[in-house]
Amino acid sequence: MLNWETIKKNRNLTVGVILLSFLLIILIISLFYTPYDPNKMNTRAKFETPSLAHPLGTDNFGRDILSRVMKGTQMVFLIGLCSIAIGLAAGLMLGALAGYFGGLIDEIIMRIIDAMMAFPGVLFALVLITVFGAGSMNTALALGITSIPRFCRITRAGFMQVKELDYVKAARSRGVPTLHLMVLHILPNILSPCRWVSLPLCCRKPA
Repeated sequence: MLNWETIKKNRNLTVGVILLSFLLIILIISLFYTPYDPNKMNTRAKFETPSLAHPLGTDNFGRDILSRVMKGTQMVFLIGLCSIAIGLAAGLMLGALAGYFGGLIDEIIMRIIDAMMAFPGVLFALVLITVFGAGSMNTALALGITSIPRFCRITRAGFMQVKELDYVKAARSRGVPTLHLMVLHILPNILSPCRWVSLPLCCRKPA
């Protein structure tokens, strides 16, 4: 279980939590206030060095970089949350089907997942963006698709393990519908390991 003691013992996780907290603070502030209009151009003030008026300077159009960074955190979090939601939803569904039914279904799904993992993640995402076209939602979709294999594999492993437990066999023998069994009996018991998929590799060790 991820708690404060776990965070303190893991230096990489501590740094990650601090950086994420800092970005969240910037995100919340940007919803209500930015020093300047992030899209307002002022060619007379272009390429200014950092100063009290512009702590991060200005760009080639004279726009305040700090304001643009603050506003940009909104899109970063939006794309991140959407991509994780897409990857989680598709990965859970595919992993559940593969792990529970096995056989041909498992073989087909896992061969597709293996093919997706054969490409480097960044390259695969760039190919998908090229296919879907530019745009924030297309970027989120592309990143979400590239994250499907991680969620799928760990969900499959969890289903393969839990479906053989006695309480699942007992529920199946009582005639519990398959969907009900998968969603209400098996899925809640694999949610804990699924949480680690979205965390950095350094954070996946049990506390």
